Amino acid sequence: MDEFQLRQAWANRQGRESVFPLAQPLAQLVHKRLARQVKKVGQLSAVLDEVLPGFILEHAALVGYNRGSVTLAVDSAPYRYQLDLLLKNGLLAAIRERFGGPINRVRLVPGNFDSLEFPAEGTDA
Repeated sequence: MDEFQLRQAWANRQGRESVFPLAQPLAQLVHKRLARQVKKVGQLSAVLDEVLPGFILEHAALVGYNRGSVTLAVDSAPYRYQLDLLLKNGLLAAIRERFGGPINRVRLVPGNFDSLEFPAEGTDA
């Protein structure tokens, strides 16, 4: 084939109609799932702020919520033990009652909050 035939073949080539961009459908899927997950975590966080006693709330943090499994990080063993007792003695039922989604299990894991910097109360951050 000479150069003219190559150019003509290139100009007459078929378009790639079978290829479509994945970015738009993937972005919609991720946005929908992520928005749902963020909403659930926000609701659960609000419920925990209501239900947990203040002395434990200062030492615990919501780490995650996935398929009915709640993970809470607690910074010391005594508070983890107290929270575990409270959960077994009715606190879990109160959380389930106020939260809209399923809660099958609450995992208490060790956590260290010394490295986290929180804004001082009363200041805008």
